Amino acid sequence: MNVAIIGTGGRSLAYRAELLRLPGCRIAALCDTDMPRLSAYHRAWFDGDPSVRLFGHHQELLAACPDVDLVFICTPDTTHVDIALDVAAAGRAMLVEKPLATTAADIRRAHDRLAAYDKCLYLGFVLRYTDLYRAIRSLVRSGRLGTVVTLSASENLDPRHAGSFFRRWQRFRRNNGGLLNAKCCHDLDLVAWILGSEPMEVSAMGGRRIFVPDPSLPDRCSECPIRERCLYAFDYAYYERNFRSFHSLSDLCVYNSDKDIVDHESLLIRMTDGVLARFELNLFGAEETRRMEIHGTAATLEADFLRGSLRIADLRDGRVETLDPAVAGREEGHGGGDAGLVADLAEALASGRRVNHIRAGCLATLTALAADESLADGHPVRIDLPVPPGP
Repeated sequence: MNVAIIGTGGRSLAYRAELLRLPGCRIAALCDTDMPRLSAYHRAWFDGDPSVRLFGHHQELLAACPDVDLVFICTPDTTHVDIALDVAAAGRAMLVEKPLATTAADIRRAHDRLAAYDKCLYLGFVLRYTDLYRAIRSLVRSGRLGTVVTLSASENLDPRHAGSFFRRWQRFRRNNGGLLNAKCCHDLDLVAWILGSEPMEVSAMGGRRIFVPDPSLPDRCSECPIRERCLYAFDYAYYERNFRSFHSLSDLCVYNSDKDIVDHESLLIRMTDGVLARFELNLFGAEETRRMEIHGTAATLEADFLRGSLRIADLRDGRVETLDPAVAGREEGHGGGDAGLVADLAEALASGRRVNHIRAGCLATLTALAADESLADGHPVRIDLPVPPGP
């Protein structure tokens, strides 16, 4: 299997590592519009291997590499739809990093043209491929919880991770459709995927209360007198280790950097199956957490992704069943989700199994966009994505 990677950001490195573990997989081509960056990436991560072809535009790559079977789209969020449409026109399988798009107009365009695409089209919804969330979905679908009535999920970021969003390109809505879309569209996808239903309407509240301007502070951490005691001070070693490919990171003050994203948001989502789902994002957690709680008519499920814990409490007798944490989570990227997604994609291509995540990707982004609209005007916003007509 010959693979091309378009975009040389941080996510491309995670996929590169997983692809190179697959038997018979060869990364044949790389593409980035920034040629000096592309050349440096090629030297650093492919030892300058001359058999890996380099391109400055994805259309050049598609035209020059008819032997490429699979394309990974890891470019900035605003470019995903245009490149995906070109890859589809070239008849290749693809993985599009999340989010699928940043505007409702691009979502409609992608859905209209790609919902019936006959090649594999995956979204970077890596959490679907973790042991924990697969176990949760299986339990819900088995009826173990009875009829599900409510689902609550949350994500909290610790200071260093949270601060990164106010230093890089993702601090502007124009670049990502909002933080909820950029950071949590795969959390929103999980809700629909686990329940087997779709979002209908969302109400949201939130805003920015912590990362607000402070005129007493300078614009750079390196110039700040309170750097040593600031929770969000720039930590070069941390960012080098975790965000080494985000070249826009700098020691900007998280309070005084120009930005328009939120630092907290709470959503209430009405699903097509009647479930009331809640999702909350906070960028000022004492520790990283990603949790889920599902209440059914027969049992309650509680899960903590980062701790690898999963328990079910029976409503009738109060009996609590705890699943083995070794089954629930792993240490690899996204709890094993990166490896699981790439392996599933490779198996689908080898077996001829068609997978198309476009509708799920569209709904996840539409939910995030609708939530931000609700936050702005104070009213519930309906989510509407018609099923396209058949061939």
